[in-house]
Amino acid sequence: CKIVVAGCSHTFGTGLDATQTWPSRFEHMIPDAKVFNLACPGGSNDWIARIIACSYDTIKPDIVIACWTYPQRREQIWDNGRLWQLTTQPPATVPEEQAQMEELFKSWIISNNDHTDYYNWMKNHWLVKKTCSDITLIDIHWVTMNAIQNQNKEEHNSLDLARDLKHFGPNVHKQFAKKIYLTLCKKKVAF
Repeated sequence: CKIVVAGCSHTFGTGLDATQTWPSRFEHMIPDAKVFNLACPGGSNDWIARIIACSYDTIKPDIVIACWTYPQRREQIWDNGRLWQLTTQPPATVPEEQAQMEELFKSWIISNNDHTDYYNWMKNHWLVKKTCSDITLIDIHWVTMNAIQNQNKEEHNSLDLARDLKHFGPNVHKQFAKKIYLTLCKKKVAF
């Protein structure tokens, strides 16, 4: 059973040992499974959709899990074909690119709203859905990990954080892996 997982730093497991990440824990729940964790720190929903579409024919997965990220993240393609990840933080630039970057960043901030966020997510969601039309696709969002974190905080009066004190800790990843496993069981996926 080959499983492709794509997401941002929360799925990558920033600040955790490789064995503590939800993709690693999930892999151990399914006999004879191989999980390909294609997550990238800072990855946008554009990137998540593209990595799934581009790796699909090479890996030929049985299951794809898209763990969507913050809606404000985008990618911009420059005239020279270079991709630029758009986030809420202006990127570091070299002096000759400064004016172009500032103009691009300003135009992105002005056009960023709930409608464009939704449009961008839907376009990526439909690309992934079409790519994975003949296999099992699980759409999930990092917000689910945040809900697990909030529940843990209420129960234990502390946050479960990774070593960087920004990303989710091993307990959140463990519970998230269980949630995805149960989702697959409800879909009656044969492992």
